[in-house]
Amino acid sequence: MDRSNATHATREAWLYALRDQLKPRFEAAGATIPDNVCLACGWPSGKALGTSTFRRGECWSSESSTGNVFEIFISPRVGDGPLVAGIVLHEVLHAAVGLDQGHKGRFASVGRKLGLVAPMTTFTPTDELAAELRRVVETVGPYPHYEMDPRAVSTAPKKQKGRMVKCECPDCGYTVRTTRKWLDTKGAPLCPD
Repeated sequence: MDRSNATHATREAWLYALRDQLKPRFEAAGATIPDNVCLACGWPSGKALGTSTFRRGECWSSESSTGNVFEIFISPRVGDGPLVAGIVLHEVLHAAVGLDQGHKGRFASVGRKLGLVAPMTTFTPTDELAAELRRVVETVGPYPHYEMDPRAVSTAPKKQKGRMVKCECPDCGYTVRTTRKWLDTKGAPLCPD
């Protein structure tokens, strides 16, 4: 994606422009996008880093926000505009019909009217909806985002893979490895210094 062609300076501005383009489609399907929906590109709370499957989007209840807003996160791993548009449609649908519906009930019935097909747990569009989302993205402009690979180098601490737990003295750096069972039953080893 060439950001020099971007119509919107930020991902969030693009996401809100996209949401506004989706409003008439929601109204035609018998649902209204709430005014208190916030959209952002950010890591979903769980299953964001899987290698074969990962969570592409997530909608949080307005009850979890001190600002009484639905917080919708689109994974930074996704950079394809029409796919992001579909993920936004899916997550905004949760906010429009209520998170208590899960992927059944009103979520499924309005989802079908919008152009979603089963399974409702993921974004699967009809050919018509896929074409419509491509047209919407052409109107909104390119998604100003570069996909991220969470397996690449980061400053996050490396997760210990072995069975032995590394223990280190904060004063002198003395290191020893022991089992989790030993730590739980006897406590941390003592430094010989």
